[in-house]
Amino acid sequence: MKKYSQAYSLLELMVVTAIIGVLAAASVPFISSLSASAGLTTTNNDLVAALQYARSTSIRLQDRVVVCTSSNADSPTPTCGGATVPWHDGWIIFHDIDNSTDYDASSGDVLLGVHEETAIQGISIELIQQSSLVNYVSFTAPAGEPQDQAASNQSGIFKICMENEPDEVRGVRLNVSGRISSTRDLPDCP
Repeated sequence: MKKYSQAYSLLELMVVTAIIGVLAAASVPFISSLSASAGLTTTNNDLVAALQYARSTSIRLQDRVVVCTSSNADSPTPTCGGATVPWHDGWIIFHDIDNSTDYDASSGDVLLGVHEETAIQGISIELIQQSSLVNYVSFTAPAGEPQDQAASNQSGIFKICMENEPDEVRGVRLNVSGRISSTRDLPDCP
């Protein structure tokens, strides 16, 4: 008895290809939204981790540890950026030996961590409900409270947004006791 091999006709292959094309086209917006959500979550987690690391190091060392904005975090000698450098440009973490809240290796400050510019284009970090958190957070002894140079409490919310995705928003909340938490309970991004 002969066995006949079955093959697909050209029409059947064209129909299957068309169905795959329609499904692929329909999934593009979903994949784009999923990518934006993942980028926001990653940025949120990176910022939470940096702040928690700085706070726990401050408690361990019983000294000031600072997280500050930096536009040259990837440089061999990074610097704090000042009020004009946004958080999404990057940040550095350092043990602030001279209590200046500005990184200076020549004064004995010790660089503890670096986070370069946000890898995903279109992500921004802005401050809302802030109390002296313009370009740095300084954790102090004995319990890692966030305080500026004048010993005023620092607190606020870092709002993380994705360009063209106004309803996708993440946030990092820092309260006066030093507690750091993630939140999604924020108004939409502009």
